[in-house]
Amino acid sequence: MALVVALMSVVLMTWSAAAGAMTANALVAALTALVFAVMAFLNGRPASRRTHGGRDGLSAASEVARLVALFLAWAGLAMAAMYYLTPLSWYHAYQYAIAFLFVAIAAYAVSRYLRKGLSRAPGSNWVKAIVFLTVAQGAAAGAGIVFLLVAGKVGTARADWAANNIFLAAAVGILLMSLAGLPGLFRAMRLN
Repeated sequence: MALVVALMSVVLMTWSAAAGAMTANALVAALTALVFAVMAFLNGRPASRRTHGGRDGLSAASEVARLVALFLAWAGLAMAAMYYLTPLSWYHAYQYAIAFLFVAIAAYAVSRYLRKGLSRAPGSNWVKAIVFLTVAQGAAAGAGIVFLLVAGKVGTARADWAANNIFLAAAVGILLMSLAGLPGLFRAMRLN
């Protein structure tokens, strides 16, 4: 379902960017972030409090990391599509699209590592490092939200208006998904 949401969103965001429909573009970005956040909260809870061992927590955290990876890939693809398949032009678009895709690859690598860790429980130091990175990621996203709002980047008619919609939606989505991933990681940390 997440892949379908991401692909439909890229199409709708590209269409709204081509039409210059700033509000529709922002709404699609916001709804995409909301859907991914809800999926992360639903999938990020450890499956059962009665199960012993850290496997539930790692499985839940792995699923959230996979959703974060797909969400960041969405941001990169939407950025590239809006600025290279429409009349919109912004000279930084390719840089941010590539950056989103690289971070998506890193999040996917974390997801795979956590998934592989299900067969051999990782040491608590590894889980603590992932918790730290998750908290740092959420804090950076929160700082990004504050910056975009304080700097007046949202809702402007400048060349980067569509990018700012993605930046804000991505920051909100990452903040919420970071929060969604923490319960599984804390559970795994307690049980290791």
